[in-house]
Order: sequence, then C-alpha cells, then structure tokens
Amino acid sequence: RANALRQLKKTMKFVEKFMSYKRDNENDPRGNFHSFQFFKYHAFCGYTTINYPFLIFGQQAENSNKIMITKFSSPEDNALYSVAYSISSLVSILWASLNSAWSPWAYDKMDKKDYTALKETSKPYTIFFLVIVLCMMLLTPEILYLMGGESYLKAKYVMPPVMIGYVFQFVYSLYVNIEFYHKKQRNIALGTIIAAALNILLNAIFIPKFGYIAAAYTTLIGYIALFLIHFYFVKRLNCISWYDTKFFTKILSFSLILIIIFNLLYKFSIIRYGLLVIIFIIILFILIKNKKEIIESLKEKDINKLINVFRREKVLK
Repeated sequence: RANALRQLKKTMKFVEKFMSYKRDNENDPRGNFHSFQFFKYHAFCGYTTINYPFLIFGQQAENSNKIMITKFSSPEDNALYSVAYSISSLVSILWASLNSAWSPWAYDKMDKKDYTALKETSKPYTIFFLVIVLCMMLLTPEILYLMGGESYLKAKYVMPPVMIGYVFQFVYSLYVNIEFYHKKQRNIALGTIIAAALNILLNAIFIPKFGYIAAAYTTLIGYIALFLIHFYFVKRLNCISWYDTKFFTKILSFSLILIIIFNLLYKFSIIRYGLLVIIFIIILFILIKNKKEIIESLKEKDINKLINVFRREKVLK
C-alpha cells in the first residue's frame, strides 16, 4: 500500500509540473496552448508537452504494476511482465511519432474550422495504426523469444491487452488534442489522476488473485477509463461532432475482440504466419508502387499525405 501511495504521489507531482508549464512567448493573444504555431513547434519534438498526459499514465501504470507484481506475486513474475510490457511499449513510441506529425495538421484544421477534413482523415489514420498494432501482435511470440528466450514465451498473453490499451490511447489522444486546443489542460490532468488511482486500486484487487497477467488488463481498463473521461470532457465542449463517434465505437469494440482472438491464435502458428505473409505482400506492393510519395511524406512529416497513399490504394477508406 505504501508503495502504491508513493506511486500515486509521484504521478500527482508530475501532473502538477505539467499544469505549471508556461510558454515563454507571452505575445500570443490566444493564450499558451491555443496557438497553432506553438503546437507546430512542440509537436515535432516527440515526447514533449503534447504527449505529457499520455506519458504520465503510462509511466505510472508501468511502475505501479511492477511494484505490485513483485509484492503480491513474485520477482520472477515481475521479470516476465517487464519484458513483455517493454516490447508492447514500442507501440506507444510509434504513437508518439505519429502524433507529432498529426497534431500540427489537426490544429491547423481546427483553426480553419475544417471539421469535415478532421473527421474523414481520422478514420484511415486510426485504421493505419490498428493494422500496425495487429502486425506486432501477430509477431508477439517471436519478439518475446528473441528478447528474452524460451522461458519468456509464457508472458505473450500480457501483450494483447497492453497493445490494445495503446489503441485506446491513440483514439483518446484525438479528443485530448481538442481539449488542448480549448486550453482545458486541467481536464487532462484530472483524467490522468483518476485513471492512475483506478489502476492502483485494480492492481491491489486482482494481482493477488490472478497474478501478473491481471496487471495487463488493469492497464487496459485504465486506458479505457481515460478514453471515456476525455470523450465526456469533449462532449461538454460541444465538439464531439468533430470526430465520428460511431466509427470509433466500432473500431474500439473490434480491438477488444482482437484480444480474445489473439489469445487463441497464439496456439496456431501456421495461421499467424499466413496472415503475416498476406499483410506483408500487400504493404510491400504499396511501398514499391508509391515509393517516392511515401519517402516525401516521411521527410515532411506529413501524416495526411501518407494516409492518402493507402487510401488511394483502397487499403484505408
């Protein structure tokens, strides 16, 4: 309990630092967080102001999970969980890179009140991320074997719920961008504190009963809670129509079903390899066909141009 409380206090201190952040340039009449130029500068820095809310919960969840697994289960289980979680967190790094490219474009559309472009582009953007997550989940056993050896393969069941948690992070980050735009960073901090407290509480209840695997699902629940919290805050801002709620509901529901599918699929390697080959051939064909345009979009960090390549090939609709 003492360790859990310390983790919560650290989270709250980190949130306090985030809340006290000030922009040096005071000449922007629209305020610190409302300026598109401010976002454009900081978004390309990756793990900076724009990504703070997401990093806070992720760091808290990782630390509290490890502490409570060691306390309620064993150091050996903590080692298994830590390796699996670290590999899964590669998805979060990918999200941070994508968000760095997406955010400036999104804030520009908000400034221009071009909500149709925001809504329509967010759909293939989300599918694009989900496909990457799906590929990583297909390779989970092999990645675990390379990183930790055969003894770590049993931890493969940690990775689907954690990775799907990052899908929820990806989607709620779109709503958090709206909160940033309206200078509602207090809402962001409040949501992070609630999710962190929920994560610690659920860990204390379920890790003693179900072991280290439970920590992966409590982390997922924390990300689901954050999505619901930020969805509620954006609804209060009357900006919920900026994105397609039905579309995201379907995507996130499908993502949760994927956890069950992959837990079963890990027992059938031939099927996994077959799916990987099919996806690889499709992606390779698109990359070769649109090589120049893809390279340009990556150099310019233009996520919209990259999405349009896949949309034109009818991979993303």
